[in-house]
Amino acid sequence: MKQILAVLFITLSIAACKKTTPTTPITNDFKPLDDRLPKESGEWNITDVSYDGVIVNPNNPNLSLPFNGTGQNISGFFKFQSNPNYGEFSISFLAIANIGTSQPLTVPITESLGGQWKVNENNDIVTVWRNDTVFDWQVLTNLETRQEWKTRFYLDFGSPYDSVAVNVKTTFVRK
Repeated sequence: MKQILAVLFITLSIAACKKTTPTTPITNDFKPLDDRLPKESGEWNITDVSYDGVIVNPNNPNLSLPFNGTGQNISGFFKFQSNPNYGEFSISFLAIANIGTSQPLTVPITESLGGQWKVNENNDIVTVWRNDTVFDWQVLTNLETRQEWKTRFYLDFGSPYDSVAVNVKTTFVRK
């Protein structure tokens, strides 16, 4: 019996040491973004937006409520040029958050910025900034005609919510 337990323990120990293959979170047909984004028209149309966040429960401010959804009435674009690196984006959509009230919270979202842009050395973050405003867009998909990026917006949902952090994922295609 002791020998069986010893063999079982050794087998489990070896199995626990098995290395896992790391996976890349980016879908990529690799071409650096600083080459891909400004080429041709340099303009990309936003086709899909999804979002998630946490908001204070209006009935009990000590509790938080998670929310998520898919943007409605989406419009927007990303536009890039190089030398100098200037980029701009504009996103508009309607967010609907079911927060446990009789009617869902419906909020029109509009965010835009034009300024300098750069890609980090790992080719997985695109930063757009002007003055004190900075958006770091995490690259999830980097394909020739399709991009998927995510960032965080701080949105004012009105009293009693103040500023709410909302994770926003956009899908956009070359125009």
